[in-house]
Amino acid sequence: MLGLSEKVIGKLNFRLEKDDEILAEFTSEIEFLSYDTWFGNVMPETAALFVTPNDEAVKNIIRLTAKKLQEQTSSPSLSDYQTNNKNDVAAQLKALYDVLHDRGIGYVTPPASYETAGQKLRLPHDVLTGKQGTCLDLAVLFASCAEAMGLNSFIVRVSEHAYAGVFLSDEH
Repeated sequence: MLGLSEKVIGKLNFRLEKDDEILAEFTSEIEFLSYDTWFGNVMPETAALFVTPNDEAVKNIIRLTAKKLQEQTSSPSLSDYQTNNKNDVAAQLKALYDVLHDRGIGYVTPPASYETAGQKLRLPHDVLTGKQGTCLDLAVLFASCAEAMGLNSFIVRVSEHAYAGVFLSDEH
């Protein structure tokens, strides 16, 4: 399935048998989507599936964020919510933002697709390598990094635009 780059139509067959007798049978057409297809307005919550805090490229960004935080605050400690201080969380997020900004990532339209709903998303490593992404790609990248730092992130979509957010206190 990871090899799919576009949608493939298949069939799903169900058969209920008892003692070699077919009691019921059902066949349905099914769509297999590529791994990078987001369902859009049909299932907007599926954007969370693309948040990948354990991605190696994300881990590298977190290492750089700790260094940037040390430059900005004299402490490299990505302590998530441990200090119970919203300013500490904000400082960690600022360092993350600055590291991502320094990567020179530009905005680009969604990847080409033949789907009628949703869009293809670039995973964090693709955004960091290609240095470009849509608003949703960039929101997923920021949310992935925040999650890797132990912070509770979320993605909000407003008028066909996506934003990443992070709770400043330990809330879910």
